[in-house]
Amino acid sequence: LEHLKLVLEVLRREQMFAKRAKCFWAQPQVEYLGHIVSATGVKMDPRKVAVVRDWPAPQNLQELRKFLGLTDYFHKFIKQYSVLTAPLTNLTRKGAFISLESWTSECQQAFEELKRVVADDITLAFPDHSLPFLVELFSDASIYGSGAVLLQEGRPIAFTSKTFSGAETRYTTGEQELLAVIHALKGWRCYLEGRPFTLKTDHKPLTFLQSVPTLNRRQARWMEFLARFDCVWEHIAGRINIADALSRHPSLHAAILAAPVLRP
Repeated sequence: LEHLKLVLEVLRREQMFAKRAKCFWAQPQVEYLGHIVSATGVKMDPRKVAVVRDWPAPQNLQELRKFLGLTDYFHKFIKQYSVLTAPLTNLTRKGAFISLESWTSECQQAFEELKRVVADDITLAFPDHSLPFLVELFSDASIYGSGAVLLQEGRPIAFTSKTFSGAETRYTTGEQELLAVIHALKGWRCYLEGRPFTLKTDHKPLTFLQSVPTLNRRQARWMEFLARFDCVWEHIAGRINIADALSRHPSLHAAILAAPVLRP
């Protein structure tokens, strides 16, 4: 009711009018731009999920681009989306998908896995800014890219992921781990910037970054960005890192950010 009140107040202030016949009140859920919005959160429209689930293997580049375009619309619901789709996105490069022989077993496996995770029916929770709560961010770095999930009280708020470029695949493990954190912080700075949080990682060298006497230019640039955040680094043993349970790739490593969001 509080949100409804705010919307109506804005409409009145801006002298905008809603047509009664087109208004629906007290609905348990509504369909909005391919999403189902309810009191529990936001999830993908089952009809669009069915389209992805029943999509046949692409026979050419045009069909592949259509499939990736549809699934990319739901990337925020999919953990490690960029990593999962890496074999498929590689096929969209010029001259890569020239015949059906280009569609390898790795591509088919990625295609089937992507359809499976889309069908998982994940619901993203709404962040509650009215009460103190804990925001946790899981960031995984792999040989293909990095992915992260922002959680509150164990429920996902959003997912993000990034495929490593050719140059980034040659970074050291530590730099890839740090890049994963940087990418996640950039995506969720609206949640974390200005709020104290703890950054936990199973890559122990990251916890000593602030005491390293010399950094290369890239590392220094990243540390300058990190300086905007009020975070404390902590190490967590890999064997007890709960991010590993969410991992979809055997080479993944994890980092966790936990942030208490204070009452405004």
